[in-house]
Amino acid sequence: MTTFKTLLSAATLALVLPLAAQAAVLKTATFDYGNGAGEVNPNGDDPVGSNFVRVRDTSTATGYAQFIQIFDFTDLAGATIDSIDVVLNYTGVGDEETWAARVLGSDNAVTSDDTFTGLVFTGPATSTLGFTISAASDLATSSSGFAESVALNQLRLRFREESFGDDDFRLFSATFAVNGTAAAPVPLPASGMLLLGALGGVAAIRRRRKAA
Repeated sequence: MTTFKTLLSAATLALVLPLAAQAAVLKTATFDYGNGAGEVNPNGDDPVGSNFVRVRDTSTATGYAQFIQIFDFTDLAGATIDSIDVVLNYTGVGDEETWAARVLGSDNAVTSDDTFTGLVFTGPATSTLGFTISAASDLATSSSGFAESVALNQLRLRFREESFGDDDFRLFSATFAVNGTAAAPVPLPASGMLLLGALGGVAAIRRRRKAA
């Protein structure tokens, strides 16, 4: 009887007490651009090289489809999303170019609600840029990039260039990470608890009969 009580107690606690909610990295993904094995040719008309995509700002080109990378996390439905990290590896941003990474907001027709983060000058060197979007960043910049990403369960990344001329740079990779708390397990209702107790009792009786 002691064994049965111990087993039932452990099972009951596992169902009734939710796991401690701790913020963690819930999902991460890296997109390596290029035309090699396992590399990604992203959406848009930007040319792809051996290990990069050449992101261009040729806004005067008729019908030109600009780069866009969609990071989907619909499998995290029900989770609490605290923030999303983005890390970019790139090169070729000149000192007279003004490039920015752009997370799209709720209105696709305007840029005023997008979240912008400036790319640093690299010249021929390779640079890494990391930034985080959250409810706080939306509030600080009067944007909705984070709120829209959470609402859609996907982050939509683009780039924007504000200087004169048609400029470009090489993007090697983009890494995304969703931070937050996973959905808590749902406790069984009272009827489920009674069923669990009955099944445990039957199992204990069978063990005693076999022992006899």
